[in-house]
Amino acid sequence: MLTGADSTRLASIVWVGLGLLTIVALGLVVRLDQYLAWAALSPTYLLGDAPILSNADGYFYLLWARELMEGIYYSSPTLLVSPELPPKPASPPLLSVITASLSNHVDVPLMTLASVLPVLLGALLAVPVFFVALRLAGRLAALSAACFSVLIPYFILRTQLGWFDTDPLNVVLPLSMVALATWALQPDRRPWGLAIGALTYVGLAWVFIAWWDQAPQVVVVLAAFPLALLILLATQLPVSRLVSIPILALMLTLIWLASPIDSMEVFSRIAGSRDYITGAERGLFPGSAQWISEQRALDFVDFARLGAGNTALLVVAVAGFVIASIRQPAAALFMLPFIFLGGLGYFLAERFLIFLAPVIAIGLGQAIALVSELAPHKTKAALATGSFVLVAWVLIHAENEADAVPVITGDVVARMQQIPEITEPDAVIWNWCDFGYPLSFWGRRATICDGSSHSAERRMYAALPLYSRSPAGAANFMYFYVEHGRPGVRRVLERFDGNVALARAFLLDVHSAGPAEFEGVVSSKHPAFEPHELADWKAFLFPPATRPVYLYLDRQTMRTTHWWFWLSTWEPASRLGIHPFYILFHDIEFAEDRMFHSEGLFDIDVPTGRLRYHQQRVALEFLNILRADAEDSLRFPGRDGWIMDVSISGRFGVLHDGFTHNTVAHQLYLQRMDSAHFEPVLVDGARFQLWRVLPSSTDIPQ
Repeated sequence: MLTGADSTRLASIVWVGLGLLTIVALGLVVRLDQYLAWAALSPTYLLGDAPILSNADGYFYLLWARELMEGIYYSSPTLLVSPELPPKPASPPLLSVITASLSNHVDVPLMTLASVLPVLLGALLAVPVFFVALRLAGRLAALSAACFSVLIPYFILRTQLGWFDTDPLNVVLPLSMVALATWALQPDRRPWGLAIGALTYVGLAWVFIAWWDQAPQVVVVLAAFPLALLILLATQLPVSRLVSIPILALMLTLIWLASPIDSMEVFSRIAGSRDYITGAERGLFPGSAQWISEQRALDFVDFARLGAGNTALLVVAVAGFVIASIRQPAAALFMLPFIFLGGLGYFLAERFLIFLAPVIAIGLGQAIALVSELAPHKTKAALATGSFVLVAWVLIHAENEADAVPVITGDVVARMQQIPEITEPDAVIWNWCDFGYPLSFWGRRATICDGSSHSAERRMYAALPLYSRSPAGAANFMYFYVEHGRPGVRRVLERFDGNVALARAFLLDVHSAGPAEFEGVVSSKHPAFEPHELADWKAFLFPPATRPVYLYLDRQTMRTTHWWFWLSTWEPASRLGIHPFYILFHDIEFAEDRMFHSEGLFDIDVPTGRLRYHQQRVALEFLNILRADAEDSLRFPGRDGWIMDVSISGRFGVLHDGFTHNTVAHQLYLQRMDSAHFEPVLVDGARFQLWRVLPSSTDIPQ
């Protein structure tokens, strides 16, 4: 029979449980409401009536999940990173395995499940936050922190509807291990409870190692740190050090054994990750972080807004966490890895800001508890409740501003789904790296660059045909690269002693000339080659076409013109390249003497050649109006070289300078090029273009 104290304790547990369930439900609602927002904004943000992935990298995991469902994961060749085609992971990523299994068992379409799963997992952050905050600051702070944790703007952004990635459990799993470690410090823990906790901890660590497959070095550190700290704090454990330290050492050993990398490799990989994230510039190629948005450091205002809602709440959260740390220093030490990684979101790369979410939530929770603690008795409840509501309102408002929409919209997906029908099974899609995974998933074809394999070197080679002024040069280089890959280009670089500019000029010259003019071009422009070398180099540079190649262009590729052009003009000696000016204008409306956007985003006065956009005014030197059967070119002499090309049929235009005007990418994108080397296969305005690439050789695979 329950005593009065037992009944009170049970009732407290029930109420806390109901509170956590309510908080998790709130976390689900604020993430799922994006479905209604997407439907209201544009039907293209959905796939029929179903949600669609909002990030491009999610298609990496979705591709493996589909192959597992189709039973071809272990038997089919990889579609990623042609021509190297690296082997698939020996063990499929856990996220892919779980998604495929759930889709099979609950009879939910794979895309729908992948879109909803991050929402479900992200809302679970409330549970470990509650238990960590309970140890640090008490029950009121714990419930408040749990609620705030599911409302942190950047964590919502990375666990929103459609954000199919490992991000949610990258935080939830290590924080759950911290919760277990801080729980073990309580003096009233019984041996059997500690034994269950130890087994649970090791199990969570093993799951974490399998879950975050892209960063095992970080996983090992996050899993090992609480155990190492417990060894240092062994005198505070409710069991003898003679028992606790060997058990903790055994747990550490089990985690190391389960890790896919050895202990020394952990540190070398951490150093390598630092260079990758910071974009350390070494050798012939620039650093990569600068053109990947999630790997850029945030300015302080954005750091505060995404991390805590605004600067004021960030200050309150920091103060609250400091107070909690002073009161419970031992428990606070377990949060050091989250503070360190979260801080990298400001100093190095914004993607790490997700790890600051529990720290900010606990700090804000402690602040609410302080209000209740210090307020007069009569106003305590009102002040604490009002403070809680205010903080929650600020976080929700900031979250609404941080909402993202799908990067691959439904109308583009519909075109990608046609790729298997209009291309050969062994075709290679020449693409800019951003949408490599979606192309492989929807198009079921190999690509040359994607979200994992996007080094500066690879991007430089992917950019070269886009930058070329010669259709023949672009087409011939593509077939050369599809046959030889990076080793082929490196051979050319070695021939020019690592001089990127000379090697690039050589490739552009000889591929533009084609095999028929190869000897003459080399003799006149690159006399360092001996006559007896030419036959071997010609065969190497113009290999037989063994696989058909298609060029993919879209809005994202052309929006990043300033990066692929910069890479194509990169000079290692000066560490500089050219950033051209290139802006796309969509949904152009046409009147007699005007071109404009229906919502007033831009306006072009045709007779005077004056453009207004984003509160800026530009005096055009050239206004080229492109129709299906004709082109009207208006020139306004004496101006600064601005060019506006407008496609009447596509209802889009490009404001640019002279750097990019004659590039293959621009000429094809505006459909100004009539070349035997590029045949339109599926061209749908600005959103989607697929061109068949034909080399100078007549030996073209059919």
